[in-house]
Amino acid sequence: MATLTRPSKRPRTSPTTTSNHLPSFLRYLSTVGAIVHPNVTFVHSLSWGNHVMATAPIKANTPIFRLPLRLCITSDTAKAHPTIGTLLLELQQSSTLTSLDFDRACVFVQLMYEHYLGEASPHAAYIAILPSLTEMEERIATTRITNSIQTRTKSKCLMGTHIENSIVPKHMSLLDCIYQDVIVKVVEKSSRTHPTLAAALTYNQLVWAAGIFHSRAIMIPGENRSSHARCEALTPLIDLLNHRPGYLSELQRPPMLAESNTTTSRALQKQDVVVYTVGRTIQANEQIFLNYGPKSNEDLLAHFGFCLDKNICDVLRIEITPSAPGTASATSTLLLSQEIVLYEGCHLGKALDVCREVVSDGLETTANEVVYKQEQIKEDDDGEGALSSSAAWFAQ
Repeated sequence: MATLTRPSKRPRTSPTTTSNHLPSFLRYLSTVGAIVHPNVTFVHSLSWGNHVMATAPIKANTPIFRLPLRLCITSDTAKAHPTIGTLLLELQQSSTLTSLDFDRACVFVQLMYEHYLGEASPHAAYIAILPSLTEMEERIATTRITNSIQTRTKSKCLMGTHIENSIVPKHMSLLDCIYQDVIVKVVEKSSRTHPTLAAALTYNQLVWAAGIFHSRAIMIPGENRSSHARCEALTPLIDLLNHRPGYLSELQRPPMLAESNTTTSRALQKQDVVVYTVGRTIQANEQIFLNYGPKSNEDLLAHFGFCLDKNICDVLRIEITPSAPGTASATSTLLLSQEIVLYEGCHLGKALDVCREVVSDGLETTANEVVYKQEQIKEDDDGEGALSSSAAWFAQ
């Protein structure tokens, strides 16, 4: 299995691409009701890409970003879209996709269409700062046109890993299903009324849109504003924030209030907004982050193109197959193959016991998967380094 180094920052990105459009994007936001805390600045670097810094202290729970909800792209905005909305609602009734996958497909379709419209799209300023398909192919394993990695130098590092053998094929298989179940049918149904959709909704654009979604979409509060009712959304401005696990960030949808446009000084109608806050004081010259959720380095590397040096949510995946090819028990490999997920920081002794137990009993059990979660393998004083130690033991 290839050895992957773990960078502590995002992969290097070209400063000549999306960063050139960032000033225009920020000016656009100021004209459409978005509000940014005055102690915030936006920076681009080779290590972090576009990111957000504090120029002076910001008190805990102070609104940092205030974004009108109408600027977000969700499955609801796609289904209400004047061009594609009716088509998507019709297809939803007969789709073979799960409700989650269909909702994501709707976001893909709207993003693809808005990208095709170019400057005519109300989301043009946002789309201009998004990475291109070529840029994402260079660093994100699941963003690819073909299953071959021979022409993708960085992806060769993933050969033989779980990402390349399992995650990528499943992702591409789902995209194929979305293309046949949604994209092709939208194009067919709109061939007379909107013939230009055929040029907008191509497979390459689907791969791009899915890559953008999986690397940038976040969960925002739903219509009832409950923290338990959330939906996935592309959120301009807020998605500029880099990931830090455990970061005390929060997104809220406060009651709608009337507001005034600082540019025209005229009253605006009430509008729904998403507010981003941090639950602790942010110091000057400190980067402001967003907690993407409990994501392992495997997940981050597959869908975001980076991983973290100290990731408290990281896992080690060990696959066990019964016997060498040609033996009697090898015929039942598919049934007996087991998988262990050991969470970083778990107790070393118990982790080794798990490996020994599965190795000794693997030929007698029919379990497809054995997952030991952090609650079951408790962390203690000698937990640090357990991941690498247990991996080294198992390899012997």
